[in-house]
Amino acid sequence: MIAPFGGSPAYKAGLRPGDTILEVNDKKTENLTTPEIADLLKGPRGTHVQVVVAREGSEKPLHFDIVRDEIPRYSVEEAFWFGLE
Repeated sequence: MIAPFGGSPAYKAGLRPGDTILEVNDKKTENLTTPEIADLLKGPRGTHVQVVVAREGSEKPLHFDIVRDEIPRYSVEEAFWFGLE
């Protein structure tokens, strides 16, 4: 996993940059591409997806139950307005 978007269901559930997704709904991801894993994570809003990840510093895999929702994706994270006179 590269990193969950801030404010996304995965981020709110506790997934963090550096986590490696091992399973999605009991399907192992070992030989899957990133787009294939992304497809497994997608689904109707309000439905659940079970994700198992490996995290550096954790001896055992971590299990997350994530409720799917719309993912906010802003093209600009911060903006400043300057008054020109």
